[in-house]
Amino acid sequence: MDFTRDVRIGVRRLMQDRGFTLAAVVVLALGLAATNTIFTFTYALFFRDLPIEGSRRFVLVTTERIATPADRFQLATLDEVEAWRTSNRTFEGIGAMTFGPMNVADQSGATEQLDGLYLSANSFSLIGVRPLLGRDFRAEDDRPGAPPVVMLSERVWRARFARQRSVIGLPIRVNGRPATVIGVMPAGFAFPNEVAVWQPLGAAPAGQPEARSRRELTAFGRLNRGVTADQAVADLSEITRTMEQGTAARAADVRPRIRDFRRLEVGEQADPVFSVFVASVGFVLLIACANVANLLMARSSRRSREVSIRLAIGASRARIVRQLLVESALLAAIAGGAGLLLSRWGLTLIGSAVAQQHPPYWFTLDMDWRVFGTFAAICLATVFLFGLLPAIHTARAAFADVLSNGARGATEGLRSRRWTAALVICELALTIVLLMAGSLSIRDVIAETNVDAGVDTARFAVTQIALPATSYPERVQREAFYRSLDERLASLPGTSAALASASPRSNVPFRTMRIEGRTDPDGERRVSIVAIGARYFATLDARPLRGREFTWSDGARAAIVNERLAAMMFHDVDALGQRIRLDEAGPSPQTEWLTIVGVVPNIRQNGQKGGVFDPIVYVPYAAAPIPTAVVMLRSDATPGAIAGLLRPRIQSIDRDLPLSPVEPLEVALDRRRLEGRLLGGMLGTFATIAVVLAGIGLYAVTAFAVAQRTREIGVRMALGARTPQILVLVMRRASLQIALGVALGAAGATAVATMLEGVLIHVRAGDPGAIAGVLMFLVLITALGCAVPARRAARLDPVAALRSE
Repeated sequence: MDFTRDVRIGVRRLMQDRGFTLAAVVVLALGLAATNTIFTFTYALFFRDLPIEGSRRFVLVTTERIATPADRFQLATLDEVEAWRTSNRTFEGIGAMTFGPMNVADQSGATEQLDGLYLSANSFSLIGVRPLLGRDFRAEDDRPGAPPVVMLSERVWRARFARQRSVIGLPIRVNGRPATVIGVMPAGFAFPNEVAVWQPLGAAPAGQPEARSRRELTAFGRLNRGVTADQAVADLSEITRTMEQGTAARAADVRPRIRDFRRLEVGEQADPVFSVFVASVGFVLLIACANVANLLMARSSRRSREVSIRLAIGASRARIVRQLLVESALLAAIAGGAGLLLSRWGLTLIGSAVAQQHPPYWFTLDMDWRVFGTFAAICLATVFLFGLLPAIHTARAAFADVLSNGARGATEGLRSRRWTAALVICELALTIVLLMAGSLSIRDVIAETNVDAGVDTARFAVTQIALPATSYPERVQREAFYRSLDERLASLPGTSAALASASPRSNVPFRTMRIEGRTDPDGERRVSIVAIGARYFATLDARPLRGREFTWSDGARAAIVNERLAAMMFHDVDALGQRIRLDEAGPSPQTEWLTIVGVVPNIRQNGQKGGVFDPIVYVPYAAAPIPTAVVMLRSDATPGAIAGLLRPRIQSIDRDLPLSPVEPLEVALDRRRLEGRLLGGMLGTFATIAVVLAGIGLYAVTAFAVAQRTREIGVRMALGARTPQILVLVMRRASLQIALGVALGAAGATAVATMLEGVLIHVRAGDPGAIAGVLMFLVLITALGCAVPARRAARLDPVAALRSE
């Protein structure tokens, strides 16, 4: 009954103070909306149950080198997977998979390249998903030489076969080979990410007997109930040590490692980014709560007389605190409803951006009962964050002093001023931290957009060639294909075209380069590697500064270096004619020495701090005929017209090889920058909200201070104080708060800049100019927030000010 009465009183008070209620709800709703948006996003990516049976026990099984455990995880061999599967005591089951593009052609003859996966026959039963049509893979399907079978996603079944049930048993071509459709998976299923076609592992090169010792498989499994990751690692490690007595030394070089299955899509490199996200949204919520707390502290002085009378007639302080907390809970409930609506809008925007990054099929931004429950708990927690201190402060009011001083007007009190000042200082410090994170991220995105690529990419289009491993298992076959394609590219009318392993401004792998005859440390360098075909530099209009381009007759014996590498490694000699060797990662170095035949202008590939060009070694495709290639085309024709010219030339070599979409290079680069823009946009949004809240908070506190000191200001002006003196009087207290907030915020900004050091490419995190710019911007904003009430105070009429008291 008392609680119902408290609610009625709280509703009545909030309706009476409509201005206060609106300000508090808006401020708190912004903080809650940002919190719910990021929590929903983080929960969907890291914590939501996967659509897999026993998903909380479903793990990745990888390996790592014992000598370098911090290195990126290693894949597993077929020998290891089979030993783990048959001998383990800690898993309900272990499966394996390897990715590979699959070119699917039906009876119409149209070929389409789809994301494909080769996986062990037990995989779908391990995942706990049954086919929508047909049957699952069987053990006999997963043997080398077995009749080829294939399973389709519901999306492919709908798009290519019009949902005809007669698709089961239909012969189609997969990577140029006949295969029989045996099943269709349910709608929305695309394990493990966006896969559309599945074949047994035995049909993949990694599943062949000669590939048993190659690390090409991603293993996964479901732990037994009650088994920990450490227990599973110990179990698999024992199997790994003893599985082959004759290769014990090789087996001992690596050890198993258990990881969350989500790490297949969300690598460890994402952790710092999400740590910054979570910290940022926490700061926004704290700033919002500090703002509302300040508003409540200001409001408490106006209610001091009411509270004192209630205390005088017998109400306990606990009763007063409860009443005030109920009012705060009502505020939180209203703000929570508004924040929920705002967060739905925010999630829509984030979902649209993430969709362009091709997220895994299990990723969804829906808010389930866990999200709603957490959001409700956060709303409840904010009641105590912003409401408890003002409630206790109000309940401790010295009602005798208030009643005796009522005719002259209540004052805020020294304790109230101290708490208000402390909250403002904390707001400013947290805002500076957010401003630093947002400004660094946005500057990095701008720098990435405007960075010098070394070549003009405006007129270029690109498309990708992916050679199926089943059709082109040997490097000599891939080399023959690329040589034939390169000859046909030379005959494209009105178009210059060339092959490359990656387009400019795309990330490429590294190798260790060694110079023949030099054993000093300067004779060894980590360099970027790009495989290219003939006419690559002519197509880019970046002809060699010295020497020449590759020809197919160079085979695997030639290399070209960029100007930066030549200056770094051959500053005292001519790079032309020097011999270098590119060592592979791991214990098996490449023994072939390459002769440098050209030095070319700098063209950007991997990002370097400060916009510096990376040292690059270009090798002929004959030296590295990898399964993928980018076709670079310089032409004024539309992408559709280019595709019309290119498609018949590719299919004259391999009729089952489809052409990937042709798109402008700038469009492809923009898609790669989307992750950085998403980071910068979200942090920039949080920083903007924080600045607005901090400005509002300082304005409200200063305005309230002016209102409380109206009599004092009137007396000073009546005694002859001038406008500048009144401005200084009002601004002095705010200036001290700004100075303390800036000092604390500068330390926090330095810490968050260090956290972002590994994420940013073009911006130096510890840049004093960036920190100074953020501090100056916040000082300007907060000074403006204080200037309005200060100017209002300077324009007071002394007579009216004294009469108001």
